[in-house]
Amino acid sequence: MMAVGRQSFYKGFDDLLRAAASVPGLHLVLAGPGTRAAWQPLVRTLGLTERVQLADYQPANRLHALLRTCDGLCLPSNSRAEAFGLVLLEAMLHGKPVIAADVAGSGISEVVAPGRTGQLFPPGDVAALAAALTDLARDPARWKAMGEQGRQRFTRHYRIDAGAAALDALYRELPVGCRLEERLRDEPGL
Repeated sequence: MMAVGRQSFYKGFDDLLRAAASVPGLHLVLAGPGTRAAWQPLVRTLGLTERVQLADYQPANRLHALLRTCDGLCLPSNSRAEAFGLVLLEAMLHGKPVIAADVAGSGISEVVAPGRTGQLFPPGDVAALAAALTDLARDPARWKAMGEQGRQRFTRHYRIDAGAAALDALYRELPVGCRLEERLRDEPGL
């Protein structure tokens, strides 16, 4: 399992480490600037030094290499400060299932299709996160299928060409002389 992010109050990495402590055999790579300094004390306290690799800043090529080799990605954020979770899309690009906190008002629940591309859990719920991690360990074939569905979802919805085509179609639907701002105001579902 892998988690990626800068060290910030809302990332929920402490919850992930506590959940990992209750999942025997789980190996975790936690990557991001300042990771080692921020989390080494808790890793030691929880007795996870043999199962958790703390990888500070990783250049993009190394980060993508790690994503290609992991079993899945976890985004345990616990606050609306996590607006979208771009790392979820990076994991899906590599065909990895995702486990993410269902942060109200964020874009996370728009990206993750529960049961198809991964699993959502209530923010800050260490037991629910541990259950999701355990489920991944118990049924790797099912989770691998979720990763493939995630790759397909990424291709359909999040590739730049798909977004450009949708934007182009919206512009082509506009009546002559209509401003896009007016259309968006009149049709808030767009």
